[in-house]
This record gives sequence, C-alpha cells and structure tokens, in this order.
Amino acid sequence: MYIFIDESGDLGFDFTKKLTSEFFTITALVCENDRTLKEIGYAFKRTRKNKIKHSRNVFSEFKGTNLPLSTKAYLIKQFPKKGWSIYSIIVRKKDYKHTIKTKEQKERLYNRLAALVVETIPMPEDLDFFKITIDKSKNDSDMKQFNHYIKIYLEGSLPIQTQLSIQHVDSQKDLC
Repeated sequence: MYIFIDESGDLGFDFTKKLTSEFFTITALVCENDRTLKEIGYAFKRTRKNKIKHSRNVFSEFKGTNLPLSTKAYLIKQFPKKGWSIYSIIVRKKDYKHTIKTKEQKERLYNRLAALVVETIPMPEDLDFFKITIDKSKNDSDMKQFNHYIKIYLEGSLPIQTQLSIQHVDSQKDLC
C-alpha cells in the first residue's frame, strides 16, 4: 500500500498577516497496489500534457489552489475506477491560536494530524508493505521526529508482517 501525504495551508498563527491561512489541511492519497500507483502516475502525466502544458501558467507541481476546476475534474476522470482513496483532516487554525505558540508545538500538531489521517486508512490483514511518501517540507531533525512518531503510532495497528517505510520527497519530483 502506497500513501502520499501533503498539506495545504500553513501553521502560522499570526492572522494579521495577509498570507496566513485560515485552515490547515493534511491529505493522504492511498494507492492499494503497484498497478493503481502506475495508473495514477499516468493520470497526472496525461493531465499535465493535455491541460496544463497549454495553459499560460506552467506548474512544476500540481497545486489545487492554482488549478481551474475543469483541470481538477479532468485529472480525477483519468484516475482508475478503483484501488485508490483519499483521506483528509482539516483544522480551523483559530481553534488552536492560543495553544500553539512554539515551533515545536507546530511540529507536534503537524505530526499528530498526519497520524490521525493515516489512522483512518483501513489496513487489510494480508498487508505486506505500507509505504508513506510525504512532501519534503521539514529539516533533517524534524523528519526524524516525524518518522519516529508515525512508526510508534502505527506499530500497534499494522499487521505484524507489514514492512513500514517512510520517505520525504520533494513534491515536484513525485507525481503522486
């Protein structure tokens, strides 16, 4: 099973700044097998070729806020009919404004939200591998902390034979 995690919004809490987002979202795209993963990769390639390449704006990665609804709809139509799912958690940041003050608290919130999204993914008993690819937005120390947190969090819920791997990849270098 392949899991791709990305976030939308920021973890800034200074709402006097114009670019501070009101919400923070973490989403996981789940591909159940190699075939689904390959087909979704082709869907992104077809969309880039047929929709984005001819646009005035050329994107190095797909940013939902930058894409017209017609392009998003085209992309989803290119996805296989089954073998994939999407899980998200959305936080209204004003609810945390008075409790999240430090960088460490922001990292802990991020890790906890990512773990909550991953926790909602149904895990079959015969699961051989669980590969998480997360957008590389952290420094080395924060990546280690994230990996440790997720591994501990998942240890009790993954079947014993399941191999867990976590990698941090620049989202511009991975289509999913």
